[in-house]
Amino acid sequence: MLIDFSTTFSVDLSMRDYVAEIINKAPQDMDGKAPTPAANHLFAVNEKDPTLSEAVAQQFHHIVAILLFPCIRSRSDIQTAVVSLANKVEKPGQGYFKKVTFVI
Repeated sequence: MLIDFSTTFSVDLSMRDYVAEIINKAPQDMDGKAPTPAANHLFAVNEKDPTLSEAVAQQFHHIVAILLFPCIRSRSDIQTAVVSLANKVEKPGQGYFKKVTFVI
């Protein structure tokens, strides 16, 4: 985390390197774009959503876990989305894995 005190009466927090590392380590098919990481579809639950394989579910869990740090420290704009996804790490469906792309 970069903390910049160079401007009087101001503190600038940046996690550009950390976020860039998250993006670079993400699967290549995670290239979603959205105007907001917490769009209404994020909260939609599809009961018939196929469950992820164990390996992909672990990857989902890992991505959500590493997103917790920036959402608490400097990216409050993604808190709602990350918390919603964190509630699904026990049994994520394929739809939730796709929803991670809107946060990354």
